[in-house]
Amino acid sequence: METMYKGRKITITRPTLGNAFAIRCKITMSGETWHGTPGLLVADQLAEVRRQIDAVDARAPHVTARAHWYAPGTVEVCPRNRGAAYGQHLRFTGQECMDRGCVSHRVKQARAKARRYGITGASVSNLLATAGFTAYDERRAPHGFLAMGNQEHRAVSLFNDHDTAKLVPMGEALRAHGLHVVPHPNGFLWVYSRAEAIAQGLDVGPKVTAPVAEHKAPTTPAVRAALKRAGLTLAKPNGWGGHETEGLYVIKGEPGTVEVHWHSHAAHNDYPRYDASRVRGNEVIPQAAALLADTYGAQARTPADGGGVLVTRKSDAAAPVAQPTG
Repeated sequence: METMYKGRKITITRPTLGNAFAIRCKITMSGETWHGTPGLLVADQLAEVRRQIDAVDARAPHVTARAHWYAPGTVEVCPRNRGAAYGQHLRFTGQECMDRGCVSHRVKQARAKARRYGITGASVSNLLATAGFTAYDERRAPHGFLAMGNQEHRAVSLFNDHDTAKLVPMGEALRAHGLHVVPHPNGFLWVYSRAEAIAQGLDVGPKVTAPVAEHKAPTTPAVRAALKRAGLTLAKPNGWGGHETEGLYVIKGEPGTVEVHWHSHAAHNDYPRYDASRVRGNEVIPQAAALLADTYGAQARTPADGGGVLVTRKSDAAAPVAQPTG
């Protein structure tokens, strides 16, 4: 028997192997095939399938139900777990999935969105570092600035306790990037995203277009990427602070600087290999300095000065020094 019911094409066939208690039912909507209830005749089996379809249509899609029970086009697999081996979620086409995990995910996203206010302490720190200001570091820069997010005020608080006068140029640099800056009587700055300042009813004034930075401050990722794009050999990190191949490696130097050095992977007592690696390094270091000098202030240093390449902001670059000899 073959019939249509509420958009489903149902095919029920009689037993073919002499077993009168196994009626094989086929619902062709998705090519699924299964055995019906033992003992039911074709007409009774069809009635049971119709009752199941009525029950399915009377409720929202069950997240672990099989899609072939639903009318074509009414349900779809949830994109969050499409292709999963087990337990793909179903949802009405174009609507939200009601699986517990999906509902929880949406709630967490909504809460996170409500907590966001357009900027973070890290983003403000990056803007100031690019502008040439030094961030606080317990050992390297104890007198640097410190930017911290404040959820209660939905803003970033910016401190420079050792030199509060620097907060003035810092505020100007942040305003140039479209942020709203409010001085606090206690000697720090509140920094707001423009959208958040408007939402809080603050007087933000006309929007300021950020000027193009004349010189970029170097960062280890940017310098490493520039060396890689130029095809220079980079040393492969070994995962615990060293390197497992010879090549150039980039480290953070003094505040506002980056250093490029050559790693010779040969043992010091393996003189032929070590000396050959040093020769290659002496050839590559000047190439790296020349390459980086297009964007930054890059100087190849002598071994007495620490060797390698010192990379600074171009405007901070000092006069070139002699090429290294080892």
